Amino acid sequence: EALIASVDSDVFEYDDTGLNNLTEYCYSVTALYEEGESGSSNISCIIPIPGIAPSNLDVNGGAGGIDLLWIHGSASVIDYNIYRNLENEDPQLLANTTENVYSDNSAVPNLPYCYYITANYPSGESLPTNTDCDYWELYEPEDLIAQAGDGTIHLEWGEPVGGPEVGE
Repeated sequence: EALIASVDSDVFEYDDTGLNNLTEYCYSVTALYEEGESGSSNISCIIPIPGIAPSNLDVNGGAGGIDLLWIHGSASVIDYNIYRNLENEDPQLLANTTENVYSDNSAVPNLPYCYYITANYPSGESLPTNTDCDYWELYEPEDLIAQAGDGTIHLEWGEPVGGPEVGE
């Protein structure tokens, strides 16, 4: 424990500035009397942040990729980092955007991807959003019907439902 400041006896607040974001700091306060110093208050610990983290990440697999949507951080956000990983892999920076939406068109079908977002502020990177996972799939044609004819078989099927358009 190190003394960081002394304030007048009628002051009941203090701003500790110039700290490193995302580093935990713990504080306690004592009172100084003519007779001596009091015992310490409770200990209060907190981590300063560069800004509000984005929140409520929602990830949805769709036609040909995976769409992400989240709620903005604070007003002073410079941009957002999008991190992605497959199961049992470390997250990697996928992209950077100034928007609060992103479409991951590089995702391979039928593999579940997990994502989280951070915000970049003038003083550093925020804490992450929640992690959310999804995948997209190549849908098969539906309702195959075969009809026999004289020396031929005629096949008919329905368009795939839910996946990318045929030929995309």
